[in-house]
Amino acid sequence: MTVFFGNAELMKAVLVSSLLGVGTILSPATPLVINELRSKYWDNNMTTITAAVNLVNGILGMFFSGVLGRLSDKVGRKPVLVFLGVVGFSPVLSLLIVGPNQVGVMVNAVLLALSGITCITATGCPQCYALVAEVMPPEDREVGFGICFAALIFISGIANGAAYGLQALFHGEEARYYAVLIFTAVSDILYFVALKTVQIPTEARENPLEAVTDGISRRQSSREEHEDIPQEHQWPASVANQGLVDVELDDDDELESDDDESSSAVNEDGKCTGTDPPRLGEGIIGGLISPLKMMSGDKNIRCLCIISMLVSLPEVTLQDV
Repeated sequence: MTVFFGNAELMKAVLVSSLLGVGTILSPATPLVINELRSKYWDNNMTTITAAVNLVNGILGMFFSGVLGRLSDKVGRKPVLVFLGVVGFSPVLSLLIVGPNQVGVMVNAVLLALSGITCITATGCPQCYALVAEVMPPEDREVGFGICFAALIFISGIANGAAYGLQALFHGEEARYYAVLIFTAVSDILYFVALKTVQIPTEARENPLEAVTDGISRRQSSREEHEDIPQEHQWPASVANQGLVDVELDDDDELESDDDESSSAVNEDGKCTGTDPPRLGEGIIGGLISPLKMMSGDKNIRCLCIISMLVSLPEVTLQDV
């Protein structure tokens, strides 16, 4: 957690992402106000109209996701996030301005369909993840993305629970509706305040695209260096990919190999051509034992090898029937 609490800008960026979700796709106004009004005024047509609104929203998101990404690379993340906030918050705020009535529901539906250009989903907003990437060092960005998503779900859950409790304090249908809508409007204001306080590093602000792709280039270089290591000196993929070990074999370590040749041969298509095709049980047992033969006598290494085999069983080739 030092990655999160030790980086003030990351904490602000995560808060921005969470508040954007609370004001849009994960807003408490959807179940507490909008759905009730739709059921009241649309009656039997509620399913059809809602499906049409969501369809237009999704189609617009498909076409505008790349456009907004390129735009934020050129002008910066914060101006685009301001635009996303204005457009994304407008459907719920329209009910507060027009009122929780039939006209307000129709205005909300139109604005909700058009807000698809923001590309905001239940997993977050791409521009928010790009903002998180710019306030973190490349090697910690994957952790930052996970924290950002977890905080989005956590904070939206708290906001929805608070809205439920707030609504219960009021009597009367309209009073309960306005209580939730005002609560959402306050979270929208906090979004813009939090966004303004985020300080993006100078190098990321001058070239946003390079700042995001820098971490990808470093990881690619790391993979290429790993591929240069001889195959017999590499850890099993299931262990190395999960970060269970970080040990290099010494040059003096000798790896034993089994010189016994199988009586079955496999052609280029992966079919057994020999008289003694491999059996499923023998393949699994051999896959579990052979890495232990190859490793040294260190008990820790053997334990790690067993863990890797349990996570990823070896691939077995069976005779084509």
